[in-house]
Amino acid sequence: MDVLDAWVTPPKISSPEQELRGRPLELKSYVIENNSNLGQFFSWEGMTGEVRDTGIDTLKILVLLRYKSDLAKGPDRVEFYLDKSDERFWLLHTNFDAELTAKAVEAFVGSGKYAFDNAWFSTNMLDKLSTMPGNKRGGYRIGYFDPFHVRDSNELVQENELVIESKGGFSKRLYGIAENDSELRRALGYDWLTISRGNVQRGVLEELSHDGRFILRRGRSVGDHMILVNQAKDNYIERVNEVEEKRLDAYKENGSAVMRGTPFEFEFSRNIDDWQPFLARLFDAKDPFRLWGIKSKMGEGYYRVLAMDMHTGHPLDIEVTKHMFRVYLPKQSCGNVIMRLFVNLQRNFDATITCPQLSAN
Repeated sequence: MDVLDAWVTPPKISSPEQELRGRPLELKSYVIENNSNLGQFFSWEGMTGEVRDTGIDTLKILVLLRYKSDLAKGPDRVEFYLDKSDERFWLLHTNFDAELTAKAVEAFVGSGKYAFDNAWFSTNMLDKLSTMPGNKRGGYRIGYFDPFHVRDSNELVQENELVIESKGGFSKRLYGIAENDSELRRALGYDWLTISRGNVQRGVLEELSHDGRFILRRGRSVGDHMILVNQAKDNYIERVNEVEEKRLDAYKENGSAVMRGTPFEFEFSRNIDDWQPFLARLFDAKDPFRLWGIKSKMGEGYYRVLAMDMHTGHPLDIEVTKHMFRVYLPKQSCGNVIMRLFVNLQRNFDATITCPQLSAN
């Protein structure tokens, strides 16, 4: 905590002649979902890493080296404090350059060798965090891009794209006006939301992204930063546990086979109009959905997909109609896939998506 505090405290001027060159680099924290056994040394294509001891079992130093195509320039190096107090949901803290950090975390989480994933916060979950005791909602960014839309290469301005970045006291009012438009409402999924705690003298203004990244944009209270990070982490763990309690499980009771669990139904206000690009993009094994699947047409406007989560390699069974997804999650599968699918469909297809089986859509 002393180190984190030093990161967000501007250096003191020791003499009148000393020039103060701005505040230190911003404190950044990440929530990472872990299903791996990461050793002290590790590597995969384009990256190597090391986990160093600090003398505290649950606190490590994580060093990542990301190699660039130009080997003469050497690797990009980023260091994190790794908080493993929860073995499954890790926290990473750093004040390294934002661009280097973002690329390093993306490569670390996206490794096919280790089963890591982002934490996925829906627009409603971020809104809920902003109303928790001590928190206050600030601005937001919406970056709606429809990867399922057939694009016209001759058009300079593409349809089905929207970027809004709004800050200040009127930002919530602007969002409310946009919500009143039935078409526009479907594009209003957050990239990030800013939340403040405290005041100018002792507080923070934080940027929370949909994929579990926190950036301390203003303020010096590391305590408030950690309160907000842990509020989000605890809320996310609760959501994933709820998902996994609903996974399908077959067992015997009094000599009879019994099925326990329930499917997850994602309901849209927007219809799927062009099946080929929609199914091809959703199950191409790439970010952000990280799903691969074998698709079968069961009827007009009705498909079944035997899918695999590229995060862990676990299976899931999906039914798709023009206005709904139904996802059957087997007992051994990771519940994080439901959160990832929901949030990225919300941001890239229909922000009005709902799922009755998730208590906080």
